[in-house]
Amino acid sequence: MLVRPFVAVDLDGFEGMHQPNEAVLDQIDSNTLSIVERDTGQVLAIVGYNLWWEGVGSVWAHLSIDCKGKGIRFIRAVRRSIDIAFKKGNLRKMITMIFESDHEAVRWSKPTGWTLEGILEGASPDGSNLRLYSINRG
Repeated sequence: MLVRPFVAVDLDGFEGMHQPNEAVLDQIDSNTLSIVERDTGQVLAIVGYNLWWEGVGSVWAHLSIDCKGKGIRFIRAVRRSIDIAFKKGNLRKMITMIFESDHEAVRWSKPTGWTLEGILEGASPDGSNLRLYSINRG
């Protein structure tokens, strides 16, 4: 799999697993990457990070319904995207939140390097719980 900068055509034919494409449009900027199946050119995820303050940022991901079943190759690509964000943002800590009901993302959190920091009860827009994860490198 290939990790490369996001381009607008990456959303063409992309079907998000959890939210419509329009939900992430305002987050896309120069810190956005795409995880692409090398053989087919199919975009499996769009990933971005936001700098909170020096050394600390958060990451978000818009996953395709087609990323299921990609296994270790997909996990390695997610790790590479995290490495790029750490280097580009000169980060020492990265934070993300995952809907507690998103069992697929929760399952991927540990193999992609995330450590559970806590549960934010009722913090999601629909009132459900969010799981707070981090990666520390500094």
